[in-house]
Amino acid sequence: MSYRDWWQWLIQFLVVAVSAGIGAYFSEYLKTKGKNLATREDFENLKAQLRENTELVENIKADIGQRDWAAREWRNTRRIKLEELLTKMHDCGAFADRFRSISLEGKSNSERDPVGEMETLGVIYFPELKVEVDEYIAAHRQHRLAGSTLANGLIQDKDDHKRQAHYNAYISGYHDRLTATSLAQGKLNAAARRLLAQIVGVER
Repeated sequence: MSYRDWWQWLIQFLVVAVSAGIGAYFSEYLKTKGKNLATREDFENLKAQLRENTELVENIKADIGQRDWAAREWRNTRRIKLEELLTKMHDCGAFADRFRSISLEGKSNSERDPVGEMETLGVIYFPELKVEVDEYIAAHRQHRLAGSTLANGLIQDKDDHKRQAHYNAYISGYHDRLTATSLAQGKLNAAARRLLAQIVGVER
């Protein structure tokens, strides 16, 4: 091997060695760079997932808070409306007394009966009191029907015997009507107390 051949071989060897070194360096560099990029991408993905999870948790908390608020408002509304229902029941009793007095005088009564408002409160807010509310309303309306029948009879008939017959018919059923109303009122009061305990969460 001549000196010139040996020198060319050395140069080729050096070129190959340097190329291999550079290739190894860049291969490791690109591998490390790829790992860093993958790690950064994973980190960004984790941050995005964390944001999504945080938003989901906040939305769930807000939804639960809204439902809790609505439940509290509904309980408070029902408590207030239950008081209104019982107030209307007592208004019905006072109306029945006035209606009886006017009917006994043979006069018609144009006063508004509060029983309709009581019935509306029961239907909208207290389906669980339907039996007791309906029983009271039925008893109340029997009072009103008897009073209207008496008043109409006294207005139409001027004969004393006929007028007395109307009085007698009214009086004969008065005790039964009064008893039915009193019993219905007691049942509704008791049911309302039980329901109120449920609404406010107090056992009785």
